[in-house]
Amino acid sequence: MTGIVQTILRYFAEMTGNYAYSIIIFTVLLRLAMSPLSVSQTRTMEKQKKIQPLVDEIQKKYKGQSEEINRRVMEVYKQNNFNILAGCLPALLTLPIMLVFYKGMQDMNFMNLLASEGISMKFLWIADIMKKPLIAIPANIADIGAWLVLIREMLMPIITAVTTYMTFAQTGQPTSSESGNSMAMFKWLWPLMFGYFAIVSAQSLVIYWVTFNVINLIQQWVIMKFIVRPATK
Repeated sequence: MTGIVQTILRYFAEMTGNYAYSIIIFTVLLRLAMSPLSVSQTRTMEKQKKIQPLVDEIQKKYKGQSEEINRRVMEVYKQNNFNILAGCLPALLTLPIMLVFYKGMQDMNFMNLLASEGISMKFLWIADIMKKPLIAIPANIADIGAWLVLIREMLMPIITAVTTYMTFAQTGQPTSSESGNSMAMFKWLWPLMFGYFAIVSAQSLVIYWVTFNVINLIQQWVIMKFIVRPATK
């Protein structure tokens, strides 16, 4: 599988002359290919939102009676033809795909091959997407140029954190009252974690993740507006 990924990445890199463009094109195509899984997952999430008040009521009424809660919740799921695993399956299926893509994209032998073919590793203000951002606090606080460089290097980590937050806020699972605080914490912790990863990782991976987030946001909006919500009317 890694070889297939690298063949496709190399094809787009040779076509565009730029490895960043290759990553973006491949990520867009990969996300579009996963659209059926996204539709299935979104439908499951919407159905869960509708039955969540019933689940909350059961948990409140039978507080401390875990067996009774589980039994009655399963009855609600059955009555509404809801399978909680249907929402997890798409995510589980996409994970191996993402790992293969990441492995193929970051392989150094593959990178050296592209470099030997004259493929550019530049993207916008990034001189080399295979390197980490150069994050360093200026020694002289009055050095405006150094601060501008720091801001430039922090742009991708910031964009990563923001798009991750937007994705989480848009597609976040409905939660019961008992787990609401935990989910609220993750809503902020997740973007901060990926923002940190964007600082310590090669910027090629950051480009992939930002592209994935942006396409996911657009795709989710289209699915909700034109597929899921019209079907529920």
